Amino acid sequence: MESSIYAGLQWLLSSPIQDASGGVGLDYRAPEHERGAVTTEATAWYIQGLLMLEKPDEQHIERAARAGRFLMETAFDLSNDLFLTRPALETDRKPTLAEFDSCAAAIRALLALYSVTRDFAYLECADRCARSILVRLPRVDGSFFPRFDAALSAPYYEIEPGVEQLKIAAAFHELSEHGSDRQFADVAGALAQWAVRNQAMTLGLTDDPMDEQRRYALFLEGLLPFACADFALGQALQSGLVQLESAFDETPEGSRSPAVLARLLRLRLYVDRLGIAELDRTRAGQEASALAEAQVLSADPYIHGAFGLLPSDEVDAVVDPETAVVSIQALAMWQQSERGGFMGSWRELI
Repeated sequence: MESSIYAGLQWLLSSPIQDASGGVGLDYRAPEHERGAVTTEATAWYIQGLLMLEKPDEQHIERAARAGRFLMETAFDLSNDLFLTRPALETDRKPTLAEFDSCAAAIRALLALYSVTRDFAYLECADRCARSILVRLPRVDGSFFPRFDAALSAPYYEIEPGVEQLKIAAAFHELSEHGSDRQFADVAGALAQWAVRNQAMTLGLTDDPMDEQRRYALFLEGLLPFACADFALGQALQSGLVQLESAFDETPEGSRSPAVLARLLRLRLYVDRLGIAELDRTRAGQEASALAEAQVLSADPYIHGAFGLLPSDEVDAVVDPETAVVSIQALAMWQQSERGGFMGSWRELI
């Protein structure tokens, strides 16, 4: 297990997933030897991976800071204080789309940079984006519009929000703890109530079970800050974990996502840690072993140690930062559990 964790961490540093601009590609495709488009969300996952998976050294901090500068200098749209989903690099294309999920990921990444460096520029940028979300994207039911058109300065009204939005609750809570407006915590609570009321609309409704399970897992992760203080939300987390487990088990083995498996394992450990439901150690151990087996093993350092959605062989591998980061963290948390007990807080969850 330790070798899997080490290989995954090394992939973050040795692969070409980070562009010269500091931004990070959506994925890396072994067949084409090609990095995907640089995106805000991939950059945010990368930053969190470098800074939160282990105690960061100078190299980790330098790489994360480069990515952070990309977010603040290239991805952050000063006209609306939101992060553009696919910032323009060396093209004439002027991007106009800002997505709620990308902004949420960027906020948490900047807060991770602030926690390590104590540079207030990161905290200020995260705070500005969060306040802009509250002004430009709120809906009357407690949720948020998923997309914003910077050119029109208006949200996309025809797209419905998903319960995965609750993942931003962690960022709102962290901002509140850093001294920002108490309003962030209140908004997070309203979002939690909306998400629990609407969670049934997530699983089993489309032909893309991997996407459905990812979004539902994000919703469950978003419940963690509330689970101990609110009995009903703790129950929702417990029952939701059972539903996610069932949905994953019903998915054919060749179509199962390592990222969903990693999220399932992490949630299982947290639910036990919070005293909501006892850990099924046999099942958790099987999940950890299956996750380690999904890791790409190759002589090619560009993909060795990574995780992705397609087969874990070096010919067909398509690997990405999000899957790598959540998988590495799941294995590290399981290792901690095996060595004496998992003691992590929700703040540590990437």
